[in-house]
Amino acid sequence: MPTHLTSEELDFVLGLQSTKKLPATEILKKLAAKRLRRNAAASIPDITTVRRALKGKTFRRSSIETRGRKRKMKPDMIKKVNKARMDLVKLAKGEREVHWPEILKKARAKVDPTTAARRLQDAGHDVKWRSPRHELLRDPEHKQERMDICGRWRRKPTTYFTEELDLIMDNKKWDIPTYDRARRFHKMKKVRGHLRTRQEGVKPGFSKPNMKKQRLNVGAYVVVVAGIINSRVKVWHYLDKKQWNGQIAADIYKGPIHRALKRCHGEKGRYVVLEDNDPTGYKSNLAKGVKAELGITAMQFPRYSPDLNPCDFFLWDEASIERRMTKNDPGGRESASHYKERLKRTAMAIPEDVISKGVACIKKRAQQQSFLMAALEAGAAQSSGDGGAAEREVETSIAEVPLDAAADAPGKVWLTAGEVTVDELQAGIRTILAGQDLSTVSMGKLRRRLARTFGFEEDVRDCRADEIKGLAKVVVDEMQACKEEGPAEFMARIISQLGDECASNSMVYLITISNVLPETLAASALRDVASLSREEVGTCILDALDNPLVSARGGRPRTREAGVKVVKKLAVFEEEHASRLPHYHIAVLLFQARGFASAKRTLRERHQLASHWSCSHTQGWSALRYGVIPTLHKPTVDASPYLWSHDGAALDTFAESQRHYCATLWKRRREEAEKEKSAGVPAKRAKFTKLDLTSIILHEDLKSKAAVMEYVQNKGTEAMQTFVSNNQRKLKEFLQDAQDWAAARATAAADRESDWDLLCRTASGPCPHGASCSYAAAARRIFEMNTGSLSKEALALSLRAVLLKGPSKTTRTPLIVGPTNTGKTTLILPFDKLFGANRVFHKPALGSKFALRNLMNDKRFILWGDYRPVEYAQETIHVATFLSMFTGFPFEVQVSQSFNDGNVDFQWNRGAVLTAKEEGLWKPYGEVSGEDIKHLKARVDIFRCTAKVPSLKDTETCAACMCCWIRDAAAAHDARQVLQQPLLPLQGAPHGASLVGFGTIAEAAHLSEPAHRALEAELLDQGAIHVAEVGADDWQHLVSWKTLRPFAQ
Repeated sequence: MPTHLTSEELDFVLGLQSTKKLPATEILKKLAAKRLRRNAAASIPDITTVRRALKGKTFRRSSIETRGRKRKMKPDMIKKVNKARMDLVKLAKGEREVHWPEILKKARAKVDPTTAARRLQDAGHDVKWRSPRHELLRDPEHKQERMDICGRWRRKPTTYFTEELDLIMDNKKWDIPTYDRARRFHKMKKVRGHLRTRQEGVKPGFSKPNMKKQRLNVGAYVVVVAGIINSRVKVWHYLDKKQWNGQIAADIYKGPIHRALKRCHGEKGRYVVLEDNDPTGYKSNLAKGVKAELGITAMQFPRYSPDLNPCDFFLWDEASIERRMTKNDPGGRESASHYKERLKRTAMAIPEDVISKGVACIKKRAQQQSFLMAALEAGAAQSSGDGGAAEREVETSIAEVPLDAAADAPGKVWLTAGEVTVDELQAGIRTILAGQDLSTVSMGKLRRRLARTFGFEEDVRDCRADEIKGLAKVVVDEMQACKEEGPAEFMARIISQLGDECASNSMVYLITISNVLPETLAASALRDVASLSREEVGTCILDALDNPLVSARGGRPRTREAGVKVVKKLAVFEEEHASRLPHYHIAVLLFQARGFASAKRTLRERHQLASHWSCSHTQGWSALRYGVIPTLHKPTVDASPYLWSHDGAALDTFAESQRHYCATLWKRRREEAEKEKSAGVPAKRAKFTKLDLTSIILHEDLKSKAAVMEYVQNKGTEAMQTFVSNNQRKLKEFLQDAQDWAAARATAAADRESDWDLLCRTASGPCPHGASCSYAAAARRIFEMNTGSLSKEALALSLRAVLLKGPSKTTRTPLIVGPTNTGKTTLILPFDKLFGANRVFHKPALGSKFALRNLMNDKRFILWGDYRPVEYAQETIHVATFLSMFTGFPFEVQVSQSFNDGNVDFQWNRGAVLTAKEEGLWKPYGEVSGEDIKHLKARVDIFRCTAKVPSLKDTETCAACMCCWIRDAAAAHDARQVLQQPLLPLQGAPHGASLVGFGTIAEAAHLSEPAHRALEAELLDQGAIHVAEVGADDWQHLVSWKTLRPFAQ
């Protein structure tokens, strides 16, 4: 009995056939190797089994497996076991463990626990033994208080917490690791896990000490009181090692807190602060009296809620202070006083924008907690039997809510319980969609309209996106059912939405193959679309486009060669009508614009498929988006489309379906949004952003800060003028960012191309100056006049080597030396045009403190003209730095300490070329000794220009001509080396030798003995060892091949 293929092996062989196009024999070899790696004694399937599986004759996916014994647990039993598990966990209330025997006993399931666990996994219930998550123990009153406060906070604007709140404060006990072992313990206790095997658990680096049993005395600790004012740490006060009580809290309010409030906010009658619910200190009667005396009012803060205080969830942890302290550990021993000074300096130096992001998260966290707790309550109510339909009291009934486009002001509906019922949501959806064109309404737009309707911010409905999507589908189905639309009307409406066919050529088509009605199917030769798979439809489309039928009429001959592929990408999406009849949409992107008439006729005559070709899409993302992105009219899309590309690469449908950025289109969308806003229509994009300004800068070609302000003052909207005025000091950065944004695609494409490939591609292009190129004539004169001292081929080889490999001990950097006016810099100056002047690192200023800082700014090439290594080694680029840089070793670059640690590790692995005056170049003086000069000279490949070349001042650089002589000279050297190699004598095959595997093929093809011997001898003479080495082209070039009959071939 032949060996069967598992589901995993079937996926493996089908993947090799579809992606790599391997024959069945090669697939069998890879499958056998895979089995033997798992089990050396495994049986190997035969070639027939693999071939039948590839052809789809066996191992069909649609077949229902009937072999093997029946499963003990049926779907009803699986549901019963899962319900018993949930009931027991609910009864345990987290106070004891619930195990499988108890669950199976309650469900009366007579199966093994392992079987039950496996069946639940197969049914989609990811039930495993997991450690319980850590969560604060809150009583019902604490949860209700937390829900009420979060319900109020989520309605406040973000600026309330970042600007209007006067102070956010908290206490923190901080360990002071004073020595290296303590610092290591402090870092290790924050490690949560490793990517390791079971055997590596005891190895160094994969373990950490037990924080309870093996706690280490780190040296000291300190209690700090910190306060955030205007998104900066303004209060940082250390407490003495005394017991915390109300008197100490009162003294802190009178002292550092009150002083900081007056310093930052001035004298005010009322200060609003956010503090935790510490009953011993801040909430004591003594502290309350002092706060009333000073005019300090504390916001109501939910108990047991450290996740709502930005000091706890942001300031202390890795996001701010802890990360900065760890990064700048001094090493060795550190006194407690020095550590406290460094801790305070680090905290108060955190930038405003960093802390502002953390404080702004209070609103988002309040929204998440409010909706999460409301969802938990709804789930509890549904499980208790009332279905979650308990009515909530609202100040304004749903019938009185204005559900029109103007109902976007917050505060129109206030829900006393903090949520909206399902009936209210469905009524709102039904009212909003009345009279709307469903094809133009997206799910995101519907959620935003609902949020504005009920008085919330636009993003708060996203937590119920799936629920709203389901309700919207119900409403849309009701609206569609009222129309009583049949299959014919449905497809007619779909095709009308896709657009008409036109005779113009296009690179993008959205093809629709609709299902054929039964009466039409009986009266015509068309195929039943329901019997086709996505892959079969895609194959038909590819065949129709790549091999269309040739018309018998006269006319111009076809310009396209036979066999040339025209399809670049293809995606097939399957959709169903309400009657369950399928139809297909196919998004096609071609290599170049073509008409569709011949392909449509091919589909009709060769494949018996009627199709509609929409020409309304001009870009590939637009056609693909129709099948990938759900809309309100089409909330369900094909989850597993058939995807194909010419190079076999995988397609990311979501990324491919996104609109490409275009400055003109973005500017136009912004203008349309402003028009809709002025007309009272709720626009999607009401806020002016930096991307809007970037689009205007690129579209209007604004180059300076004054030009931007002039345009904004004369032609900008109010939102644009406000944004530019608030960011006036950043306009220079915005201009540079706009240029980087515009050049991003070209820069990314250039980075994917190696430096030598760029040089060769430039050399293959035409010279922009033609026959009158002054650089080509100058380069020719330089090499002719320096024939005895400068070799073009040697210089080209050196440049090619350093471009391909970068500088190293074996690949030296070219250094062209000589007197003035010898053309040494003229030869290499076009590298600026080749890579772009901003991507070439030029010679730093002599005596510069941060000479190599600009080298880290995405440079591709080093070009130093008139560089004197000995002189620069005195105070600019030291000898050790020069040696490491031009050997490909890592070295440290000194940079400003404003935003860095002062020394940044760097390694240069790209091309470089230097020029210098030869006189006195290697004369030792100062800190550079004769031994240093020997090492410096060992890092460069010296080329000499001795003859002065006249008329070089008027030479215009030309990258194409420079690349041409470098490429051609290197290629000429390679060709000469090949021609100079002695030819090895050819020896025939030894007598009696045989080609491995050829006898089996000859026997299967029934070759005659003379033909067998002739083919085998000729292959052996050419050096073949195994028949698998011989390709299709190799067979056809054999002399004996032509003597075979056609069917034998």
